[in-house]
Order: sequence, then structure tokens, then C-alpha cells
Amino acid sequence: MDILNGVTEKVRDNSSGNSEPSEFSGFNGKLYFSADDGVNGVELWETDGTALGTKLFKIINSSGNSSPKLFTKCGTHLYFTAEESSFNRELYETDGTAAGTKVISPTNVDYGGPCRNTEDLHCFNNTLYFFAKYIHPGMKLYKVEDPSLFVAQEKESVEFNVYPNPLIDKVTITTAESTSFTLLDMRGKELQSFEVDQAKEISLAKYAGGIYFLRENSSGTQTKIVKQ
Repeated sequence: MDILNGVTEKVRDNSSGNSEPSEFSGFNGKLYFSADDGVNGVELWETDGTALGTKLFKIINSSGNSSPKLFTKCGTHLYFTAEESSFNRELYETDGTAAGTKVISPTNVDYGGPCRNTEDLHCFNNTLYFFAKYIHPGMKLYKVEDPSLFVAQEKESVEFNVYPNPLIDKVTITTAESTSFTLLDMRGKELQSFEVDQAKEISLAKYAGGIYFLRENSSGTQTKIVKQ
């Protein structure tokens, strides 16, 4: 074990070369990362901070490199993309066990390697948002909800209307009761929040044209709005 300027080498997981550890992410008291042990290729590793507790977590691609990346904690799971076979990059989730590490995908899929061009996984309100190409044509926005974090009884929705839609610079929201809303972009990023007491006009002049989402905060109900 070597120590240099306070840095301790806990383990050398590739005795014949560079293990190239990367994509570090903490989850459930352990650190997960991508590394090459010189035998199994670039696979998923975990460490508890000790040499003995640093080990290969799961081999996803038995014939090459799975190269796991984009580790993102969301709810009770850790999400990432990896290749089970060459050029077939998909979305994975793990609950911290090898058996609970698996591919997740929508029901209808007609395109291989759906996450080949996925550049980011984003967690918002315990829901994972990401772009992928599961069906033709082009990349689309998908989300994964963690069912263990949601109560069985849903909150009652607050009725509201949005017009005009599509809009140019301003949009009017009308509601049956006083409530609050949040404007989100396509990646689920919150842009602004505001209160509405039966009716309110909101300016979107500073935002670029495209698709946005308006969320009623008490129930989580969302509607799509289009800015021209």
C-alpha cells in the first residue's frame, strides 16, 4: 500500500496495466465506479473504502467491455448505462445487489442500443429523466419512476386550463382554486415557480422556442406547452 502526499492506494485492480477507474458515484454507503482488472474488461466495481472491500461488483458484458457510465442516484436505486454486447448500450438500475442489477426498458422497443447517444441522466422528484432512441425515429424523452417511493392513494388533481397553447410570449393559467405551478424544460429542470389564484398571465418571453412542461405542484399533474 503506497501513500503519497496523503493519498493512499487502496487496491490495484489491474496488475498488468492501467485499470482506468472512472465514473465514481456514492450509493448506499459504497462507491461505485467503472474499472478494468485486465481480465474481465471495463466493468462495474464497488468499494467501501478498504482494500478488501474493493471488488468487481458485476460482469455485464462477458465478451468485452460494458463500460458503465452516467451513474445517477434516484430514489432507492442507482441508474447507469452499460453495454451487454458491443454497441448495445442500455439503461440499467441497481438496488446495491448483483441480482438487483438489471436492464430496464419500455414495453415497445424496435431499436438496438437505445442509450448509445444518451449523454445525461437527470433525477427530479424521485423520477429519472433521460433521452434515448427506443423507437424510430430519433431520440425521445423518457422517465422512470421509483414505485417504492409513491403512496398508493394519489392526491386529488386540481383542475386548470392553459391558453393559448401553442403560445408566442405569454400564457394564461386559470384554476378552480388557489395553487402553485412550476415551469420545467424538456430535461425536467425547474425554470420558475409561481402562485395562481384562479387566473394569472405568465411571460415566457425570455425562453427559447420549444416544448416545456407546466406542473401543478400539489398533485404533480403536468401538461405540455409549446412556445413558438
